[in-house]
Amino acid sequence: IKEFQGKIIQSPDVVIGYVAQDESLDPQLTIFENLAQEIETVNEPEKIANQVRSTLSMLEITNEIDSYPREISGGQYQRAIIGKALVRNPNLLLLDEPFGHLDERLRFELMTELFPLFKSQGIALIWVTHQNHEALAFSDRIMVLNHGEVQAVEAPYELVYRPKNLFTAQFMGRANTVVAKLLEDQGETLSIKVFNKTIEIKKPEGYKMPQYEELLLVLRASQIVKAEKGEFSGRIVEALFLGERYLCEVEVTPEVSLWMNVPGHERPEKNQKIRFDIDKERLHSLSEV
Repeated sequence: IKEFQGKIIQSPDVVIGYVAQDESLDPQLTIFENLAQEIETVNEPEKIANQVRSTLSMLEITNEIDSYPREISGGQYQRAIIGKALVRNPNLLLLDEPFGHLDERLRFELMTELFPLFKSQGIALIWVTHQNHEALAFSDRIMVLNHGEVQAVEAPYELVYRPKNLFTAQFMGRANTVVAKLLEDQGETLSIKVFNKTIEIKKPEGYKMPQYEELLLVLRASQIVKAEKGEFSGRIVEALFLGERYLCEVEVTPEVSLWMNVPGHERPEKNQKIRFDIDKERLHSLSEV
């Protein structure tokens, strides 16, 4: 891990709000009082009251203003915690997994409400999370860390479909990494051998002439499509039901298996033979092999 030295200087124009992972409300204070104590240095009771009421209104929890934390729902409790950070009128908000202890449905509801709110208020957001699908859904840019070392800083689409390295490719969801033999560089296309077949593909995004005659291709499960007359075939060795889809592990050769999606209503089974095609237009290659 590289070491860096220096100073982080906060501009007077930057007001930072922070929500810790284990943030809680004072059970002895009302919701109003919990927020008011965050700006008690203002020393103007009327201004404090207006600021608290404005924040609670923005978060749609004005009905709970005089309630105690034990008297409100989990969703309203979490809104009040966010309110403690927002009441200072920050333009930068730091969130350390603030929704991690909530069930998935409530977490998703809060994020779909709050994140657009932050953006509409011009609040920049730095959010720590271990939930990949949530980071992809709600972020403009994502930083991927591995033991404190930055692996990538990209837009969500780029991280998933054009990863810079193998760690990022495998970290951002189920990725198939396939070694293909490069037969011929034909300018805009490449002739390669993959799954014991010779095929021609469009030159992958970010393609660089490999040092050896091999390419490491990245194929997402969504880029492998079941097709009755597909170019490739295999045997399903695992079928995981995820609701609207099955995530299937398909053995293509004794040495190579791929993960692919199959619509949930088709109910694929283990040992079932399956034919498929791959998305040749949007393949991506990595410099590692």
